[in-house]
Amino acid sequence: MGDILEFLFEEEKFFIRTKKITKEGFFPCSIENIKNATCLSRYKQDRIFAILKRKKAIQTKIAGQPGRRFFKIDHNIINLED
Repeated sequence: MGDILEFLFEEEKFFIRTKKITKEGFFPCSIENIKNATCLSRYKQDRIFAILKRKKAIQTKIAGQPGRRFFKIDHNIINLED
C-alpha cells in the first residue's frame, strides 16, 4: 500500500507545482502510470484503493471524455495513521 501512496503523493506534488490540480484537490493518475511505477496490476490497485477509500484516506472519481481516473488524498487521515 505504501508504494501506491508514495506514488500518489509524488503525482499530487507534480500537479500542484504545474497548477493542474483541480480546485477541489483532485489530480489525474492512470492505471498504466501506477502499474509502471509500482508493478501492481489493475486488480491489486483496485483492492488497495478500496481499502484506502474505506479508511477515507483517498477519494476517487472518473471525469472527462474519455473518462480519466482522478484522486484526492486526505492528508489528515494519512497523518493520523502514521
